Amino acid sequence: MSPPPTVLNVLLDSEEEARDQALLRFRDAQRKALDAARVRQQLDDHRREYVQRWAQQFRQQGTIELVQCYQTFMHKLDDALAQQTLVANRADQHAEALRDTVQACEVRVACVQRLIERREKTALRNAEKSEQRQNDEAAQRAHARQQVERRQAAALDDSTWMN
Repeated sequence: MSPPPTVLNVLLDSEEEARDQALLRFRDAQRKALDAARVRQQLDDHRREYVQRWAQQFRQQGTIELVQCYQTFMHKLDDALAQQTLVANRADQHAEALRDTVQACEVRVACVQRLIERREKTALRNAEKSEQRQNDEAAQRAHARQQVERRQAAALDDSTWMN
């Protein structure tokens, strides 16, 4: 049978649960940040390829309408890239904030664990002191009993001599 949970054990369980939940949220945010960065990179790669492809096309020929379409698409692509950069930056910041939360939770868990360990060590020391005190008292009682028995034996011997 295990001992009943103490307030500190309940607190430790609660702090570990909070840490585990924070860790799950952090990992999810980290995954979302990586996904957002990947999308941003894909948009950037697409923009670079588009510029290269149309640069070759414009060397050969290009009408005003074609150039206007190109510029309109580039503006939209630049806007999408800027928007995705903001999304990726926010996702990174959110993940970093959650990393800090996880670290703070880890610190709280460690503090409660250290407190439990100190309390257990103190209880053990107190139990050892109590046991030592009981042993000392038992030894004193045994010694006192021996002294009384010796005196009684000596008194008995003295009375035997006198008779």
